[in-house]
Amino acid sequence: MDRGNNMLAAGNDLPVGDKGAVLLTVNVAGCGVGQTDFVNTATTTGTAPDGTVVTDVSVDGSDPDGTDGDNNPDEESGTPVSIAPNPVLGLAKRNVKTELLPDGSANVTFEFNLENFGNVNLNDLTLTDDLAATFPATCAVTVMSLTSDDFIVNPAFNGTGNNNMLAAGNDLPVGDKGAVLLTVNVANCGERKCHLSIRPLPRVHPLAVQP
Repeated sequence: MDRGNNMLAAGNDLPVGDKGAVLLTVNVAGCGVGQTDFVNTATTTGTAPDGTVVTDVSVDGSDPDGTDGDNNPDEESGTPVSIAPNPVLGLAKRNVKTELLPDGSANVTFEFNLENFGNVNLNDLTLTDDLAATFPATCAVTVMSLTSDDFIVNPAFNGTGNNNMLAAGNDLPVGDKGAVLLTVNVANCGERKCHLSIRPLPRVHPLAVQP
């Protein structure tokens, strides 16, 4: 056996009915154009007290017995690996609170939640909300506060022309998430009903995101 490929040191054993796990992380680089999909297999061997050597080739998944549950680990299948970029950005928006004020206006607080569901870091994040497209022209919309513990916000955001709530340079690593809180005052709407809509965010490659 090539000792360079053996993940276990000499002397390991596995008692009857016992189990164990190994975690391996590798960096893959320089594969060339179009080389993004691979299949990987592993092999395990052990020696019984009478000298019998047993071996098994890996099956894809976390159960050495595969999916049939027959306590006979005779299944074999490679584990697929893909290093193809898969950028996925998700956005949710909710109305946290609407407070009606004595002067007839209302303070509305929104929470925006962003999450990176893909396998690549996302740079140059933007988060836009066109309040002028939501409220009629008779309404007076004023930004009362714009805050975030996760991103740098745009202090010039007004929702009526300057619609990006994030400053330049924000990013979102793989598996990470962040939130933005926006409070606006809406006044002079009269009898008209105002509704805010949530628009779906498209899948965007990080190189294509514009500030």
